[in-house]
Amino acid sequence: MTNLIVGGFTRNGKSLGIAFSDIPKRKGIAYYPTVSLAWGESLVANFGASPLQFPAAGYVPIQAEIPVEDTKVPLLLTWLENTLRIYPTPEDPTTGLHRLDYETLLVVANRIFQFLAPSMNSAFLVEQSFLPFYARTIGLSDKVAIHGGGTLLPPPGNHAKVHLLLDLMWTFLEVGRI
Repeated sequence: MTNLIVGGFTRNGKSLGIAFSDIPKRKGIAYYPTVSLAWGESLVANFGASPLQFPAAGYVPIQAEIPVEDTKVPLLLTWLENTLRIYPTPEDPTTGLHRLDYETLLVVANRIFQFLAPSMNSAFLVEQSFLPFYARTIGLSDKVAIHGGGTLLPPPGNHAKVHLLLDLMWTFLEVGRI
C-alpha cells in the first residue's frame, strides 16, 4: 500500500508553503534533506533532534518517545539546583536555610548523578533540561540556553557555584556512566 505525503518548510515558525506533494511513502523508501548554499552562506537546521524553538502545528519529531525514566530529568536537576543552593560558598557563607557540609553534599550529589548520568547521553535532554539548569546556576536566563543569542559564561562574581557544579560533574559523571 502506498501513502502519499506532503513536504514543506517553515522559517521561524512561519510556513514557506508546500514544497513537494504526492510523495510516495512506503517501506524501503527514505528521503534525506538537501541544502544548496553559495560561498560564505550558512544554515542551521533542526529536524527534531533538539526541541523546536517554533513548533509547527501537527509536527511530530522522528526520534522515539522519551522513556519514562527520562521524564525525571527536570526533577533531578531541580534537586541538584536546590542542593547547590543550600551549600555555602566562599562568596556567601550564609547561603540557604540549612548548611551542608562537603561530605553530605557529595553523598547527595552522588545519588542524584546515579539517576541523572544515563540521561546525559541524550542531546535532546541535555538541550531541553540541562542547559537551562546550567544557565540558571550561573545566573543567566533559561532563554539564553534554549534560544541561543548569548554566552553561557558566568557573570563576574558567580564562579563558586559553577566550580562546585563542574567539580561534582567531573567526579560523578565518569565516562563509563554516561
